[in-house]
Amino acid sequence: MKKFRNKYVVILLLAIATLSHSNYPLSSQFQIKESLAAGPGFVTRSNTKFMLDGKEFRFVGFNLYDAANTYFPDQGKQGYSCPRDNGWWSNIYTEANLDQELLYTKQTSGSTVLRFWAYQQYTNGGTDWSGIDKVIRVAKKHGIKVIPTLEDGPGYCTQPNLVPKWNYNGDTWYTQGYKQKMGNYALTYPDYVRAIVTRYKDEPTIFSWMMMNEADTSMKLMPDGSFKKDGNGQSVLVNFVKDIGGIIRSIDQNHMITLGTQSNGAQGASGKDFVDVYGLPELDYTEVHDWGYWGDVNHDWRLGEQNPLPGSADGKTLPNPDSADCLRPYGAQLACSIANSIQKLNKPIIIGEGGASTNRWSKDQRATLINNKMKAFFDAGGAGYLVWQWNKVIDSEGFDVQMSTNDPMLPKMKVYADSFATTSAPALPGDINKNGIVDIFDYNQLLSDYGKTGPIASDLDNDNKVGIFDYNILLTNFGK
Repeated sequence: MKKFRNKYVVILLLAIATLSHSNYPLSSQFQIKESLAAGPGFVTRSNTKFMLDGKEFRFVGFNLYDAANTYFPDQGKQGYSCPRDNGWWSNIYTEANLDQELLYTKQTSGSTVLRFWAYQQYTNGGTDWSGIDKVIRVAKKHGIKVIPTLEDGPGYCTQPNLVPKWNYNGDTWYTQGYKQKMGNYALTYPDYVRAIVTRYKDEPTIFSWMMMNEADTSMKLMPDGSFKKDGNGQSVLVNFVKDIGGIIRSIDQNHMITLGTQSNGAQGASGKDFVDVYGLPELDYTEVHDWGYWGDVNHDWRLGEQNPLPGSADGKTLPNPDSADCLRPYGAQLACSIANSIQKLNKPIIIGEGGASTNRWSKDQRATLINNKMKAFFDAGGAGYLVWQWNKVIDSEGFDVQMSTNDPMLPKMKVYADSFATTSAPALPGDINKNGIVDIFDYNQLLSDYGKTGPIASDLDNDNKVGIFDYNILLTNFGK
């Protein structure tokens, strides 16, 4: 780390010397593309809080599930894109597209975490990592942490396509199926986990490993060792987590691990099952999904989307986790999981997916609804909220948030992001992209902005012009 830092300090000094004797605009010849030194530190947890470089890390962010697509016709590459290959829409994310959109989310919403699909389908059986490399490279540039999600419970974007895990051979995927090759995959799920974790175990841009998206199952391990659907035994997710969590931890001691569940009333990890599963030492934090279907006891999407904290009597107070409603393995709502995570398990909790549909609400109404949900969640002690979903096109389900629409949800999210930044860490002079370290990406941004005037992040001395004095500030703090 130190030798790379010294290397770039020399480069910075040379650049400053050149600039100080030149009246010409900056040339692209001075651009340094990417540092080989390690980026910001790994996210860890301390009780119910996430920590980054010694400071609490709370966040808002988005899901962009197809970010790791590898279909690039402009480069002659016929790779994989889930929505394209399923005929939903054809817009895909090149690196330039992703760079533009993540920068926009960071500037307008304060987003610092991105959740995306890193399924075997996106890597051609663990042989093509270019899509995931792309996501990490762009996210790192903008100071955004990423949550690679390794397999899909509902069965989208994976093999066999559109077959939910709870429908796999009588709901046996979490006991037997995951140990077998799925569809035309080259690797079993455990072997794929070994491959991806080994490749990225030293990458601090990764927030954590998420084993699954929505691991729902009604299968139980009974006291006599048999398996029974809807039985009164232990969720089969317990042994699944022990197996996969053990594999990940044997390879990677840097990153946090979580399972990835709805835990909002859906079977497998709600109520008592939530405590059994997420209480395991293999898991560092808990996850829930805030969907209108589960937010209302009668599964009325509209009423559920209006409910700021499903399972709370008044929309803000957490219930007793030992109450009958919170012990139910089917139907225990989101607030029960929050109470269990914070009060019983002493672990951080995130909402990994939360949204409201513009098929039912105007964008202004949706922004208000999501704001109410974020406020209730963060007031209750939640650590991070990820909106579903960032997109380039209109999603037929109405959950899309797009760069082109100036969505009113974005400034509401940024209020929380700014408050977290203020309370979690003082501003570091020179940290232009606000990722917690003054590094080569800040340097590149300052070079790009050199000579510009007006209120701009690269104007470090607040004189309304990006110039040599700003370079001096960045140089002084480089590497901090």
